Amino acid sequence: MRKYLLSIIVLLIAIIPFTFARAASIDQIIVYQDFRDIIVKGQTSDDVYAVNIEVYDEDEIEFIKKLTVYVSDDNTFKTTIDVENGRYTLRIANYDGGDYEKVSFIKEDPAPGSVPETSDNIGKYIVIGLVSLTALSANLLIRKRLN
Repeated sequence: MRKYLLSIIVLLIAIIPFTFARAASIDQIIVYQDFRDIIVKGQTSDDVYAVNIEVYDEDEIEFIKKLTVYVSDDNTFKTTIDVENGRYTLRIANYDGGDYEKVSFIKEDPAPGSVPETSDNIGKYIVIGLVSLTALSANLLIRKRLN
């Protein structure tokens, strides 16, 4: 009888610390669009080393892609997701397991007028002009001293 009682006590002592352990979690998730890129970033608890991100259609029926993102030393993660225009749902969880956090977002390409204009390389022309003027000035000074 003592043998069984001792076994139960040892078993309880081994199990109790695990019941009070804090579950590894994702504390904050931010999803936003930066030009044409979808950025996903977040904050995790100390014991999360990577997160699993699954991309589904809006109704979570069609699986689109899966990403694994490593968590940095400051317990944050950040990644870019490349998807077509549309409505999506992200399911994000600790890579080692746990409950999924769900976030929905809409991806829309920016309107044509909002696309930043490209440079016309004016900086290169200014540098070439300055170099040319400097060379011309040096050439004129040398000729003047020789005469």
